[in-house]
Amino acid sequence: MKVKEKSTSKALAVAILSTFLCVAMLFGTTYAWFTSNVTTGTNTISTAAFNVSLQYCDTYNGSYSDLMTDSSVLFDNVTLKPGESTDVMYIKITNSNDYAVNASVSVGTVTTSDGGTNEMLLASATNVTAAKTFEDSDFTGTTLAAATILNSVSIAANSSTVVAIAVLLPTTATAPGVTNSFTITVGATQQSAS
Repeated sequence: MKVKEKSTSKALAVAILSTFLCVAMLFGTTYAWFTSNVTTGTNTISTAAFNVSLQYCDTYNGSYSDLMTDSSVLFDNVTLKPGESTDVMYIKITNSNDYAVNASVSVGTVTTSDGGTNEMLLASATNVTAAKTFEDSDFTGTTLAAATILNSVSIAANSSTVVAIAVLLPTTATAPGVTNSFTITVGATQQSAS
C-alpha cells in the first residue's frame, strides 16, 4: 500500500501543479489581451510669430514712414491759434500674420506746460480709405487727454487699416502760450481662436 499511497500523492501534487500552471497561463494570456502600451515620437508645438507694423504719413496716399522707433513723432513743434487744427496725420497698422488681430490706438500721457489748462480737442476716424478732412463738429467733446482713439478694431490676416487723427485748438480757448505734449500708444493682440 505504500507504493499506492506514494503514487496517489505524486499524482495529486502533479495535478495541483498543473492546475496552478494552467491558471497562471490563463491569467497571463487574459492580461495580455486587455493591456497595451504605445509611445509616440516627440511632439512639438510652437507659438505663432506675431508681426504688426506701424507707419505714419501726413497724406493718405503719401509715402508712409516707420513709426516703430521711439523718436518718431506725428505732430512736431506745431503752434496753433484759436480755431486752428493740425494737419491730419494717418497711422497705418499692418497685420502681416495669417490670423486676425485686434488693434487699439490711444493717446497716452498728456503733459501741459506751466500748469495751464488743456483745451485742445481731438478728432479721429478709423478704417480710413481716402484722404480725410475733419470739420469743427468732428472735434466736439474729445479733449486731448488719455482718450481712446481706436479701440479693439479687428484687422484681418495679411491686411491693414488706417487711422486718421488731428488736434484742434477751439476758438473758445482761454489759455494762451500753453504747450501740450502727448504720446500715442498702439497695441495689438491676437484674436482668440473660435
